Amino acid sequence: MLQKYSLVVAARLHAAVLANALGISTIGLAWDKKVQAYYGLTRRQDLCFELAGLNPSKVAQACLAISGQPFPAAEIEEFRACSFEDARIILEEA
Repeated sequence: MLQKYSLVVAARLHAAVLANALGISTIGLAWDKKVQAYYGLTRRQDLCFELAGLNPSKVAQACLAISGQPFPAAEIEEFRACSFEDARIILEEA
């Protein structure tokens, strides 16, 4: 069902991760540091906005700027490879 969307605005980390994994771009509404950290990790800090003191017009501008632009497949693969490497290291140390 999520695949029919071209953009997701999310305050929850896993909603953004899932949408991006499906190739859907996201706008983050940060309420904690992990949401901010995810957008930093994915080099999209300009697409993450603090909920405290939120400026709706800036969010709307960001939505217009990326609407219809899928999350790049090459970056999905890059992040997937990093995740598998992290999991391998964790399992090795366990």
